[in-house]
Amino acid sequence: RHRPELQRRLLEIQDASIRQRVADNARLPLLDVAATMQINGLGDDSVDDAYDLVTEADFVDYLIGVQFEVPIGNRGPEALFRQRQLERKQSVLNYQATAQQAVVEVKNALRDIYASYLVIGAARDTRRSAADNLRTLGDQEQAGAALTPEFIDLKLRRQEALATAEIREMQAMTDYMTAIAQHYRTLGTLLQKNGVQFNPQVTEEFPGTSNAKPVPGD
Repeated sequence: RHRPELQRRLLEIQDASIRQRVADNARLPLLDVAATMQINGLGDDSVDDAYDLVTEADFVDYLIGVQFEVPIGNRGPEALFRQRQLERKQSVLNYQATAQQAVVEVKNALRDIYASYLVIGAARDTRRSAADNLRTLGDQEQAGAALTPEFIDLKLRRQEALATAEIREMQAMTDYMTAIAQHYRTLGTLLQKNGVQFNPQVTEEFPGTSNAKPVPGD
């Protein structure tokens, strides 16, 4: 409902339907009826007498004409109507393909949200495990463990592992938020979700003026 490309496809179907109805109407026979009435002034003595007879409407002529036209074969209008039918069918197919693509994108976005959420849990467990390992090593150091090169190297490697786990957890959370934003984009509601109002107003510049006035009907 909110995807602009789907709205455009619906407008294309409406436009194709209108053009199909126009082409269908063009296949009908043509019947023209014309009627005229003429009031005559037939004065014998003067022009004034003629004008008086016009106002009295004593001499009135009536003419009615009918013209009926049927093209032989009617090939041109029939071909145009068939073309408009195919165009409308194509617009419907385009809408269906766009709708199916939108559905696929929404489903993929939902799967990405679920997968990203699972990755957050796994990354958090890894970070906690790395923190516990480093904490255990710190407890050993406080208990008086010898600071041998091997011990210092192990401590540095566990600190690096914890930093890497923290980075991966933050990346997983970022991917999760990105997946949510992508989901709203596939729904066509990303701007509304973020409180962005987009209401363009069409204006036109009148010659000789510097003020823009709204177009009537907008």
